Amino acid sequence: MSRLSLWLFVCVTAAAAPQPTTTSLTVVSGSPVYASVLTFEAAVDAQLGSVTFVVDGQPMSPQVVDGRGLAFLDYSFAAGSHTVTANYSGSAGVYLASSATPLALAIAKATPTVSILSGPAQIGQPTTLTAAIVPPGAGVTLGTVAFAAGGSAIAGCGAVVVQYRSATCTTNFPALGSLTISATYGGDANTTAASGSVQVLVSQVVAGVYVASTPVPAVWGQSITVRALVLGAQNVADPTGTVTFSAAGRTVATQPLGTDGRASLTATYDVGSVALAAKYNGDTYYQPAAAVGLSLSVGKAPTVLTISNDPAQIGQPVVLRASVALAAGSGSITGTVDFTMDGKPVAGCVGVPLTAGRAACQTSFGTLTGYTLGGAFSGDGNTLPSTASLGVAVNKAAPGVYLATAPSAPVYGQTVSLDALVLGATGVAAPSGSVAFMENGRSLATPPLDGKGSASALVTLAAGAHVLTAVYSGDSNYQSLASGAATVTVGKAATVTELAAVTGGPFTATVTVASPGAGTPSGLVQFRSGGAVVGTAPLVAQNSVYTAVLPSSNATGAVTAVYGGDANFAGSSSNAATVYAVQTIVSLTSDQNPARAGQAVVVTAAVSVTP
Repeated sequence: MSRLSLWLFVCVTAAAAPQPTTTSLTVVSGSPVYASVLTFEAAVDAQLGSVTFVVDGQPMSPQVVDGRGLAFLDYSFAAGSHTVTANYSGSAGVYLASSATPLALAIAKATPTVSILSGPAQIGQPTTLTAAIVPPGAGVTLGTVAFAAGGSAIAGCGAVVVQYRSATCTTNFPALGSLTISATYGGDANTTAASGSVQVLVSQVVAGVYVASTPVPAVWGQSITVRALVLGAQNVADPTGTVTFSAAGRTVATQPLGTDGRASLTATYDVGSVALAAKYNGDTYYQPAAAVGLSLSVGKAPTVLTISNDPAQIGQPVVLRASVALAAGSGSITGTVDFTMDGKPVAGCVGVPLTAGRAACQTSFGTLTGYTLGGAFSGDGNTLPSTASLGVAVNKAAPGVYLATAPSAPVYGQTVSLDALVLGATGVAAPSGSVAFMENGRSLATPPLDGKGSASALVTLAAGAHVLTAVYSGDSNYQSLASGAATVTVGKAATVTELAAVTGGPFTATVTVASPGAGTPSGLVQFRSGGAVVGTAPLVAQNSVYTAVLPSSNATGAVTAVYGGDANFAGSSSNAATVYAVQTIVSLTSDQNPARAGQAVVVTAAVSVTP
């Protein structure tokens, strides 16, 4: 059995001792001021391992030693005293660890820059002031800032805390003009006090300007009111001054601003779109400002067509009329009107032009019936079309009716002639029928018309005024129509009175009617002597003779009879008649003469008349 022998040869070599190292620490860049970055360089006479920088006893993250034996640290410090060292870690079996001599640092406070930012400053309005406190580098500032305006502290802005390198304060300025705003920073543990200033121009306020129009929608011919509203700002007097209105870039008018901040302009505009603008012209405290423009759309105006016609009579000319007006507003309307009858165009009445908003034409109707009159307005560049309709009744023709009377001054009992003439219309048959002569609704006579349109009647009228008319009855083509009134004044008939008288009576008065009067008089007759009434008797008709008799009277001398007349007869007086007086003799006798005392006696008186 063979044996395989394994020989292990171990070669042991003695290891070399690690090399000692030295580490140095220097500041290679930066200034010893707060927030300034200092660059520290650790130099090691080795090319392996790392260096740990220790700042104020606080180790930083290890930094690898590069091929030159260098390691670096960038660090910024708060103001004050600080210690920095560097510890080399060594490399196992190769380099020994080492530490640099600590560096003592004195970091000074940084001087920040103070800059002021201001929003637009308008009188009386909140203005934000911002002071930026910026130290060198990326440092942080704390503390407070005091703001001043024109050297005087701004109320509420005397100790504004700095946050994120800035301090912000809001204030307002009561006066216009340039103002120096300063911000004084008080400093903190790392920064020194500092200040800055800026010139701020306090300007006029920007007013709010708004514009609107009414009515909406707007149409041609309407009065359109454009209203501007100018809103002021708090802490400032209300805006005053004027507002300039323009349309399509052209100035229309400048209106005063009311105490309510409003101004308005009323005008009319053409059809279409028009750009309206309102510009507030500013005052002492407010800047000029314009409202956002308004685009006004003006449409065509609705119209109202009204049609009418003269009373329509068969066969007679009739005027058809149309008037066109705006439904709202006013304006000059052009265009044409088409007339139709029962939907068919009326000859000569199509395309009738408007003049001053009106159109008219003439036609006629041949039958007695009803029609529907229509009208259509064409519209024009500013107005919309419109239509209208109207029921038309064709009536009988109106004749001409005339009344004449004769004689001109009749008296009671005289015959009065009433004559009527009825004239027909062109194109229509002559009138037929009758005429009623009327007084106060009472017919005096109703004669027929002759072939010439005439009718006559003879009547007797009472004394007095009579208002007479001739009423035509009408026929199939003509309306019933009355003439104008004729007033006939009938006078009282004249009378003649005669007297026959004898002494002691009777007195007889005879009354006769003078021509052309006629009739039977009535009433009383007075008999007078020496101006005194000695008797009265009624007038009595006896065989066409009218007498009044006073049977007896002792009146003597001149005696007259006076007829007083009645409603139809005039009074009259007779000539005087002479009545002579008579003498009387009275004689007495007795049947006992002489007579004894106590004896009955008969006394007789005898009267005799002596001419």
